[in-house]
Amino acid sequence: MGRPESRHGRGSSPGTSARPLKNPYNRFARAEAMPRSAYVLAGSAAVLALLALVPAASFSPPDAGAPAFYGMAEMVHRGADGETISSHTVHNRLLDVGEQVTIGLVFGDFDAIHRPSIICITDEGGVDFLADDMSEDTDADDLNPSMDFGGDESIPETDTCIDADIDTSTDTSMAVMTAEFTGGDNLNAGQSVQSIVICTTSQQPVTSRVSCANAGFAFAAIGVPPTLVGDTETLGITYTFDLRSDSS
Repeated sequence: MGRPESRHGRGSSPGTSARPLKNPYNRFARAEAMPRSAYVLAGSAAVLALLALVPAASFSPPDAGAPAFYGMAEMVHRGADGETISSHTVHNRLLDVGEQVTIGLVFGDFDAIHRPSIICITDEGGVDFLADDMSEDTDADDLNPSMDFGGDESIPETDTCIDADIDTSTDTSMAVMTAEFTGGDNLNAGQSVQSIVICTTSQQPVTSRVSCANAGFAFAAIGVPPTLVGDTETLGITYTFDLRSDSS
């Protein structure tokens, strides 16, 4: 939806690109699956070069009155003193996978556990992977955090996923997911965040939040410039799911 935007503090860099994600919901759908050409939001420091990989329409505004259908991710890195270190905002249209999930939840028989409801961070993926190597076969396992970062491979395990606060009342055509991660709690201090993953909690009755793969399926992946988070520093993440049209 429009061009990608970034707001920067110390040590930040701009950019975005978009690549397909594997559609994990085909087995839940009764109707024929949508084409699996879903685009994901991905941060990039070389936006002009990477835009050549994306159809121009992916970043073009819709016709007047047409649905917007886009996702927006914002990441704000703050030091222990609360000072903003960097801020990145990425805009794009809604993924094809997201459209199918939306239809399945509204008109189909999807359970609530298939809704995107948690936000995860990881040191896997990143700008280059999401721009160049991600395919429709990529899934949450491919974005599992390393042992050094935290998650299910670390000792002790670290909850790299957080149940997001979800606001659907401020604007009933939008869902806004927010979560705040803390260095030393949600990732080992001194590790770098490379990607944000928006996930479901489909792996019921498991209630683990150590990684997206443990919790459910990857709904969207956003590559960001490597962001080193120190002890007690915070990373505030906001993901906006926008279904407004120009006239709504």
